[in-house]
Amino acid sequence: MVVISQDRKTLVNFNKVLKMMIVEETKIILEYDNIDLGEEYMGKYSTAEKAYAVLNMLFEACVKNRKCFQMPRDERVRIGREQCENKTDII
Repeated sequence: MVVISQDRKTLVNFNKVLKMMIVEETKIILEYDNIDLGEEYMGKYSTAEKAYAVLNMLFEACVKNRKCFQMPRDERVRIGREQCENKTDII
């Protein structure tokens, strides 16, 4: 799967990702296997809840074997019973 950053400037081959993490409560970073370990900033969200929701969406995309995942813009992420732009329920 290819993951496209929120600003659409970075593509990461998810097959090379070692870990996904939230840093500074609202930023999502992917650490990947490279000649020397690399990290890519993939998106920033206005709240920790939104960052966790997007991390959950990324996990779901991986489980469903999707070919591509676009990190959503902050204003497109909804918390609770509402849905995100791509119709994925956020828990």
